[in-house]
Amino acid sequence: MSADLILALRGDNEGDWLLREDGRTTEHGRLPADLEHLRNLSRQTPVTVLVPGEDVVQFSVSLPVAGAAATAALPYQIEDRLSCDLDAVHFTHERIRANEPCRVWVVERERMADWHRFLQDSGLRVRAVMPDYALLKPGVLLSMPEHMIANLPSAAATLETALAEDWLALQSQDDTELTRLTCDDSARSKLEKLASHRRSEGINLCQGAFALHDPFKDALALMRWPAIAALLVLGLHWLWLALGAMQFGAQADQYDQAAEDLYRKTFPEARRVVNARSQMKSQLNAFEGQQTDGGLLTLLAPVAQAFSGQSDIQISQLLYQADGGSLRLTVDAANYGAIDSFSNALQGQGIAVSRGTFRQNGERVAGQLSLNREGGS
Repeated sequence: MSADLILALRGDNEGDWLLREDGRTTEHGRLPADLEHLRNLSRQTPVTVLVPGEDVVQFSVSLPVAGAAATAALPYQIEDRLSCDLDAVHFTHERIRANEPCRVWVVERERMADWHRFLQDSGLRVRAVMPDYALLKPGVLLSMPEHMIANLPSAAATLETALAEDWLALQSQDDTELTRLTCDDSARSKLEKLASHRRSEGINLCQGAFALHDPFKDALALMRWPAIAALLVLGLHWLWLALGAMQFGAQADQYDQAAEDLYRKTFPEARRVVNARSQMKSQLNAFEGQQTDGGLLTLLAPVAQAFSGQSDIQISQLLYQADGGSLRLTVDAANYGAIDSFSNALQGQGIAVSRGTFRQNGERVAGQLSLNREGGS
């Protein structure tokens, strides 16, 4: 949906406005009574401000060059056309092209300052400020009982009706090429005619020293640096987190590698290490179970106790089988009575004793004893 918000200023900061949507007037009103409402509308649709065309003079100049040189020479061209000091006026112009007519709009500086002051204080979002005739398409005349607004290919002006025909005669304009419109003196009728025959592009008098500050853009400008600073801080924070995560990840890899190295050093028979921490824990749990349920230490203590006071028996070999939790002893005794005494001492401490093959070795007896905790495997 296309919207067009137009405000026509009159003297003493008064004016008339209308809002058109899709070629149809939906709202209209007057200033200063509707200023607050118009301000709210302008936040969505910036307003095009029309100033009285009688206060703005348009003429054309032609320069042999373009660019910065043409811009510097333009004030001298304007001064030749004016009957007042150049410092007393404000002017704006369209893009200068070498050896082509360039339209220039001139207004008294004091008058321009009044419009600028009002618009700046109003809080309106302004699209452009232009004389009323500059809104019309080229070749359109709007006649009213008291005034005529004309935008011809060669000239443009807002004139009293009594002077209009003489002015048109001076323009040497073929009347068949003109579009003539009429309306009454009401502000709404005038604005509707201007809006329905408006040109797509326009000028803006508020340039240079009279440029308007958009309150919305000013607010954004005030927020820009704090927002940039906040984004920078946030970016640095995320960068710090990312670097920290990378550092922690590298440390974790180092710890994992150190754990794997320690596991392989502790258990050299291990072929594959998937999770050194969990595998180490499993091995330690297995050793703990062996110590509490049938480990080597639980068998050695009774053996040491059984040897107390025994001088007729000696151990020549000790073999511990972790899978079965059994301890195999190769013993050498003075006689079978010493073997029986040693076995009875073990059984008294809850150790199951199984005898292997014994043989006579000279005057001594040699053989094997297999020890298990009673109830164990």
